[in-house]
Amino acid sequence: MKKRQCTYYLLDFKKISSFILLFLFFLILFCSTASAGKTDSKFHILLFNSYHKGYLWSDEITRGVEENLTKDGVVLHVEYMDTKRHFDEGYLSLLSQLLLLKHAKCQYDVVIVSDNSAFEFIKNRGQAIFGNTPIIFCGLNYLTEGDLKGMVQVSGVNEEADLEGNINLIQRLHPQRHNLVVVTDNTITGHKIQQEVGRIQQSLGHDSVGIELVYDVTITELKEKLRSLDNNTSLLFTFFSRDRNGVFLEYDESIATVVENTDVPIYVSWKFSLRDGVVGGYLTDGYGQGQEAAEKVNLILAGTPVSEIPITWKSPNRFCLEYALLKKFNVDFNRIPEDAEILHSPPTFVQEYREQIIKVGIIIGVLILLVFALAYGLIRSTRAEETLRRAENFISNIIDSMPSVLVGVDVEGRVTHWNSRARTATGLSGLQVIGQPLEQAFPRLSTEMAQVQEAMRTREVVLQPRQAHRVDNETCYEDVTVYPLVSNGIEGAVIRLDDVTEKVRLEEMMVQSEKMLSVGGLAAGMAHEINNPLAGMIQTANVMRDRLSNREMPANIRAAEASGIPMSAIYSYMEARGIPKMLDRICESGARAAEIVTNMLQFARKNSSTVSSHDLVSLMDQCLELAGSDYDLKKHFDFRQIKIVKKYQKDLPLIPCEKSKIQQVILNILRNGAEAMQTNPDQTDKEHCFTIEINQRDPGWIRLEIADNGPGMDEATRKRVFEPFFTTKPVDMGTGLGLSVSYFIITENHNGRMNVESTVGEGARFTIELRVGGKNI
Repeated sequence: MKKRQCTYYLLDFKKISSFILLFLFFLILFCSTASAGKTDSKFHILLFNSYHKGYLWSDEITRGVEENLTKDGVVLHVEYMDTKRHFDEGYLSLLSQLLLLKHAKCQYDVVIVSDNSAFEFIKNRGQAIFGNTPIIFCGLNYLTEGDLKGMVQVSGVNEEADLEGNINLIQRLHPQRHNLVVVTDNTITGHKIQQEVGRIQQSLGHDSVGIELVYDVTITELKEKLRSLDNNTSLLFTFFSRDRNGVFLEYDESIATVVENTDVPIYVSWKFSLRDGVVGGYLTDGYGQGQEAAEKVNLILAGTPVSEIPITWKSPNRFCLEYALLKKFNVDFNRIPEDAEILHSPPTFVQEYREQIIKVGIIIGVLILLVFALAYGLIRSTRAEETLRRAENFISNIIDSMPSVLVGVDVEGRVTHWNSRARTATGLSGLQVIGQPLEQAFPRLSTEMAQVQEAMRTREVVLQPRQAHRVDNETCYEDVTVYPLVSNGIEGAVIRLDDVTEKVRLEEMMVQSEKMLSVGGLAAGMAHEINNPLAGMIQTANVMRDRLSNREMPANIRAAEASGIPMSAIYSYMEARGIPKMLDRICESGARAAEIVTNMLQFARKNSSTVSSHDLVSLMDQCLELAGSDYDLKKHFDFRQIKIVKKYQKDLPLIPCEKSKIQQVILNILRNGAEAMQTNPDQTDKEHCFTIEINQRDPGWIRLEIADNGPGMDEATRKRVFEPFFTTKPVDMGTGLGLSVSYFIITENHNGRMNVESTVGEGARFTIELRVGGKNI
């Protein structure tokens, strides 16, 4: 039965699994079908480049397309074939498979193909990838209607590098030079150019210039050929992107190679080939090709069928020539075409004179207008200046009234704004610091320039909370916020400093108060449970010590005689075994445990001590007298050897407090500081000193500061110094409750404030603040 039951469950599980797999299959099929369609309202355009990103011609076409697609919601996707560097059939086959995987499920509104390689690829392989998506071509060299045979949904702009126009221009400008070298390569476009040059050679007469075509060469051979050209030769450079060995050159590299290796007049067919050393030519522009293609795409997106968009067969070329090189090669300017653009040509005398006439006329007209408009303009100007001055004063007053330090800087870190709080913090006026580097004007902000640069780069606010700095030997805290400014072409940042010292101290005190309250409940229960066995232990230890070591006690003498052992022998044995010292340690340990219990009870119950008014100066002096009797021979500790420096403010008001509690706190601080100074191995030659200050800095508060010149403490220790049971002393020397009890007495029993500041090697400073009106004020 068990076997059949297991089989039944197994078959049930198989059915459920099959159902789940079938459901997932249909879900995936549905999602794939849905994603294959167009799921948004945007227009997706694919620009299919023959070459690669960074290739100047392709970049210019891409820029022309991007900047002239005007339809809202257009998303332009760009692909690069990289056929200048990879052009074999195996690569094209792999590229076809990759594009099929990548784009077969994408629905494009239009595909733009740039240059011959991409056009041939789309013509032969594009149907499988893009289906009947409309095709707009640009940058095709010497396109014929036969090239479009079998293609539908196609329009575009022909790129016609007018070689014949350039050759005619060269013959016209250099009639004394009878030889012309045409440089190209063996790419697809290069083959088109070779065919066009062959056609031109056949159409020229015998008395025309002799044309030599240079194409199937290495870079080294090309350089040698260029260096061999004589003064009877001109040169027409189309492009040379790949040599016979397949070495690829960028446009700027190839034209630079030509310019650097010959001194004959150099002409080009594309605008991007213009550079120093090139005379010019009848030029084709890549940006114009992209612009023309984008305008046809705009028509399609507006609803015009592709069949109604005519192909632009005539490439928009124009003459462009360099003045300095025309002069260098003694070109007759009368032979230059009238519509040619002359680059960097100096103005003629007539042109200069005409501009002067225009300027004089403009000046006279402006002066006449100024005569009539001067009064009105002055009134408006005066009012505007007054309004501006009031606005500036208003904004300045707002900034100066803010409690924060505000400092404006430019991108170079020079001060541009400086409010009154910044002036108070540094003692420097705005006139002294405007234009100065930030590290000179506000030295402690010199480290913030990295955050300023980061804020301006990311255009996001940078906040650095609780940055510590020293002011009058006190540690203060501030929040540093950097706001980037990028508006109206003005870049910079505003640094805001907010003093959060009191906030930090209040938070630290709140944390300590919470810890005290949490320990209170535990302390009460533990104290009562420990007191009874502790008292019995101490009492028993004292009785044992009396019975074993008191040789004069009659009961001890009688018991010893009854046992037949002299009392002196018992005492000698006890001394030899160190038993009296052991009993002393038991008593000392018990007393120490009792002290811990007493301190723990401080947390658990309210004290009923009487609160009365006292002079804090008198309390402090009494504590110093009590501390002066503190001496520990075993620890070589003597409070009387410590120098006391008193800085008391006169005529301080009385404070309501519990005298014994305040004395307990002060004595605890003095003892801890004295022990720290006298047990510090690095301070053997240094005079130990307490500096005690009592004053009234804030109305309603009396401030007591006790500073020592001991070893100090690190930040981690400082933050935990008021925690219960936290101590840095050896196990047998500290309970870890002294400062925590003191903190509880000041903050809870007297509603005061207590904190500590310390730096390693520079001592510690405890600050106690008590209300003049007492706890209930």
